[in-house]
Amino acid sequence: LPEDFRAYEIFLDSQGYYIEWMREEWLAEESPLQAAAMLLRPSQALRTLAPEFKITELRMEDVFWRSRYVHP
Repeated sequence: LPEDFRAYEIFLDSQGYYIEWMREEWLAEESPLQAAAMLLRPSQALRTLAPEFKITELRMEDVFWRSRYVHP
């Protein structure tokens, strides 16, 4: 980034679309401490989160394709 990066805005251009959505269960899982860890010590944070992710990962693909927003 340039030295005066705060003077710039970033605009991402893309084609297509996506639907951004949140579930109430996800909001209940928010953790300011984990968010700070991801910013300050990302390698350690990922090592901490990896075991839980591996458990959830097995169901992610199926849950995604069963979503009512997805059209195969």
